[in-house]
Amino acid sequence: MYRKIQFKGKRIDNGKDVVGFFLGVDPVDSDVTFLGLSGGIDYRVHSNSVGQFTGLKTGKKEDLFEGDIFNYSKHIGYIYDDFQGEVIFQDGCFGFKIITGQVYREFTPFSEIDELQIDFLNHIEIVGRRGS
Repeated sequence: MYRKIQFKGKRIDNGKDVVGFFLGVDPVDSDVTFLGLSGGIDYRVHSNSVGQFTGLKTGKKEDLFEGDIFNYSKHIGYIYDDFQGEVIFQDGCFGFKIITGQVYREFTPFSEIDELQIDFLNHIEIVGRRGS
């Protein structure tokens, strides 16, 4: 099975997000990471903003990356109230932690949500990135 391995980070020169493949951390300045695009183009991004693609998409078909900040909207038939969360990688899997709102637990793996697209991903909106 093929899955895109890509990363997103905030560009140092203009603060905009760029998606590409991981080239490495600057050996002189660890606060800088290089992301590359096809055609030999590479960008300097803030290391604390770099996150890997989860393989998941929101209900609006946006790619979901580690480090994305999102708002979740409560809906009928699911347990969570409205909250703001961050996508993180922990214990070998992607999931989220709640930033604002009622904290049910410190980390919730996406793999534990039985109807992930219907009950969760269709009800989130990406509103920012870690390190922004």
